[in-house]
Amino acid sequence: MTLNIDKPVTRVAVIGAGAAGLAQLQQLQEAWERGNVQSKLELVAFETKEDVGGVWLWDGASKNSLTARVPGKDGDRVYSYPPGTENPSPMYTGLRTNIPAPLMAYRGFEFPEGTHLFPESSVVLKYLQDFATAYNLRQYVRFNTHVERVHLSPSGSSRRWTIESVSSKNAEGEKRREEFDFVSVSNGHYADGWIPSINGLSTFPGEIVHSRYYHSPPLLAPKTILIVGSFASGGDISRLIAGGATAHTPASESAWGKYLKQKPLVSHIDPPSPTHPKGVIHFQPPPSSEDGTPVPVSDEQIDDVDLILFATGYNFAYPFFKSTDRPWDGKSVVDGVIGKEERQGGDEREVGGLKGLTPKNLDELLMFHKGDRSLAFLVLPYQMVPFPFAQVQARLSSLLWAGLLPSFPAHPTLPPNASNPYQQEEESPAPVPASNPDPTASETSTPGTSNTYTTSSAETPSKPSTRKMMQVRRQLLFGAPYEWDYSEFLMGIMAEADAGEGGEGKKVEEHWKRIEPFRRELREQTDLKKRTLGY
Repeated sequence: MTLNIDKPVTRVAVIGAGAAGLAQLQQLQEAWERGNVQSKLELVAFETKEDVGGVWLWDGASKNSLTARVPGKDGDRVYSYPPGTENPSPMYTGLRTNIPAPLMAYRGFEFPEGTHLFPESSVVLKYLQDFATAYNLRQYVRFNTHVERVHLSPSGSSRRWTIESVSSKNAEGEKRREEFDFVSVSNGHYADGWIPSINGLSTFPGEIVHSRYYHSPPLLAPKTILIVGSFASGGDISRLIAGGATAHTPASESAWGKYLKQKPLVSHIDPPSPTHPKGVIHFQPPPSSEDGTPVPVSDEQIDDVDLILFATGYNFAYPFFKSTDRPWDGKSVVDGVIGKEERQGGDEREVGGLKGLTPKNLDELLMFHKGDRSLAFLVLPYQMVPFPFAQVQARLSSLLWAGLLPSFPAHPTLPPNASNPYQQEEESPAPVPASNPDPTASETSTPGTSNTYTTSSAETPSKPSTRKMMQVRRQLLFGAPYEWDYSEFLMGIMAEADAGEGGEGKKVEEHWKRIEPFRRELREQTDLKKRTLGY
């Protein structure tokens, strides 16, 4: 320690202590342990909850939500959010991972021997907490602390970023205003649920809720439920509800298992009337068949729904990036702003913060702010394995900030993404006909009925999907094998730190040089969960 006494200090902030934030803390710690780093590290992580784990930190308690309904000419908007400063996890009873544990694990830190191939959420939480303990990461974390603002420091400041935070450990709420050289935004993507705009949605007399607030089937019974979305949580929640006594009707954009029938998405909703006191839900017409074969047509309307549960994904939300602060006032990272109507009775501190479906102003690596690599965003892409993906991005940013990558390319060119059907479409010389960007194909299910119109979907679609999320986030659609190509591309950049003078080249594990074969093999077994669990 005495060797570092005269070195300058580098201050790094990490927002969030979930899976991505823990990976960032671990990699920052390891980067500064190298003998050739020319500064001392002061590391602070901000976490709103009482322990590490992020979305996996859930005690099984029921969850509360508020709903704001806003009529509009282009469709009614509905916002589902927690009351006050509550911050419920999107976990729910019966949830298991959809990724095999060996594949899900961080590099160099396996799940305990005997762990189920697809563990329950409590097992994953214990794994993350053990990871934090093994690397002594809690020493850097300020728990029960809310980040209110992140913005560029005033001119003349010694450090680039200013972070304003408040502690909720006591009634006074200790406030701090601090400056940092680098910031890692690792706050996750499962807080601000996205509900599509639908004509007449605000007139629906029943409950409207986002899947973030789903807990268990008993809390929904006895109700008839329309589930909109069947990708990950929507399909899983449908399966869980199907095992109970609650009638349910999932509506989504592609097939999920044998429990679902194909049915179009919601088109519009008629308000309640004497003949239809619960209103009438209408569906969009199905898409036309490309090969000319007849498409099942359903003119069914639903008029007995008590609750609509939207499992339609989440916005990227940065409530601490205020739209009036620099640099967000001129170089925002998403298009939307959190309005007052979205937080009435909720956490009004978030009003004015940024949110949106699609990130923008990112660098070529899709992880730094464009033109400013002092600000990193971990795990923005999707359809990839998040824990090891976060770890490789965290290692890159840590080595860069530690000054160990002097030859970092100014404008790196990523390898082509063969896993992304949109990129294939854009690179094709043949003209592509225009199509409706709205999702159309979907499914419904009723307990005890057969699956009339089922389809199977590969892990990565062979053609552009009609899913709204996939369309607006097409640049971030990874999947296999591209997530491995991307990771190995970053490893190639990081090799400089390992081979340079005074580096740790001889000690670098193989998993930092190339993707381990077992990860590729497991990733290719897209039916493994069904073979293991039966669904």
